[in-house]
Amino acid sequence: MLVGVVLFALTGTATAASAASPNFQLKAFNLYFHVGELSNTNSCIPAWVTARYWTGTVNAASRLWRADGSGCSSDVTQLQNWGDFQNTHSDVTIPAEPAPGQDITVAGLTTLTLTVTTPNTPPGRQKNVEVTSFVIWGEDIYNNWYKLVDDSTSFTFQDGHNDHSLTVLH
Repeated sequence: MLVGVVLFALTGTATAASAASPNFQLKAFNLYFHVGELSNTNSCIPAWVTARYWTGTVNAASRLWRADGSGCSSDVTQLQNWGDFQNTHSDVTIPAEPAPGQDITVAGLTTLTLTVTTPNTPPGRQKNVEVTSFVIWGEDIYNNWYKLVDDSTSFTFQDGHNDHSLTVLH
């Protein structure tokens, strides 16, 4: 069970499909992942999320930005903190936001793709990260939260297999 999801019960929540006004612009995302098994020893594993969405005229894609000042990379599109995806049977919580100038709406959002770049260190010894649960919430500009993804399909990130596309609940 992902503990962070319970916190949203105190605020206005809805699935993207049941939203009264689904064209509201999203201003924040909370990403929850449950790490299952792993064979990893690095404390900073690059991870990012690419949002794919419809603007009304074109399909667009943009990486989400890290919403807090922490992180183990100076690249704001790399969302990981020190120790994320480091411990077996642990939860990873990542706050994120659209990149400046990106107008992502609840109705326009189609998929969120999580990329976890697993290291190959030492050479020839691939490190794997299995995630057993993906839950992503989005907050609109009126402070309403929408459950965008709820997927409990296990996925193992490994060399050459680093992207997992998650369909938004509509």
